Amino acid sequence: MMLERSSLYMHTLSHLRPAQITGQLWMRARSLWRPWLRQQTSSAAHSERCHVTPGWFCPLLDTHQHSRIRHGYMTFINRTRHVQWPPIWQQSEAPMLWQYNQHYFDWLWSLEPEQAILVTEDWMDFAKRQPEHIAWDPYPTSLRLMNWCGVFLSMYNVQSTEKAFYEKLWLSIKEQADWLCYHLEYHLMGNHLLENAFALTLLGSLFRGEHGARWYRIGYTLLKRELSEQILTDGMHFERSPMYHLRVVYLSLLLAQ
Repeated sequence: MMLERSSLYMHTLSHLRPAQITGQLWMRARSLWRPWLRQQTSSAAHSERCHVTPGWFCPLLDTHQHSRIRHGYMTFINRTRHVQWPPIWQQSEAPMLWQYNQHYFDWLWSLEPEQAILVTEDWMDFAKRQPEHIAWDPYPTSLRLMNWCGVFLSMYNVQSTEKAFYEKLWLSIKEQADWLCYHLEYHLMGNHLLENAFALTLLGSLFRGEHGARWYRIGYTLLKRELSEQILTDGMHFERSPMYHLRVVYLSLLLAQ
């Protein structure tokens, strides 16, 4: 049994790049000092404002029904679950991809400002209590950060009337972005690592100061490298997925504005 398992491990490792092996070790070791990292990344309290033109950021396609979400129903990957309102964020009985979709916040675009604020504050309170939840995985964190910036800085920029919420939002964005810098998905690479790079580059483009500069430096360095590898000479994404290709084009155009 042990011999078969060892053989399986060796066969799997033979197909991984050195960076992926190192990334796997890092992702498993991070739990040893995770509380310390959380304390460090949440220590900065000052806001670094930015100006965003209304309508600059828009979703690819909003297919989520506002009324169903408000009545406590969410549908992802063709599966509908009753999650209440505000949503119960712990959906451990759902497939992981369904849970990921809930924490992407793609559906936030369909809500009115006061509802978007309520549900985002509720998520932030949940995330503080659940630091090990998959909501903190780098991939959903990347998408969530971009969606939050799009909704609250571009579509609904209500900073003048919701100052307390925006202060809380800035702190959460800082914490999540700093956390993402320590947890780039080198162990998976591909579109996961590309989303990490896009998210940090976007955040670095939006926020001034040392935090924004650091996010941009890390994100843009990674983005240039990954685009040169993941985009083929014919312009397609190397995984040959129309969905991934559309996503890369969309985010590239967004950053180019």
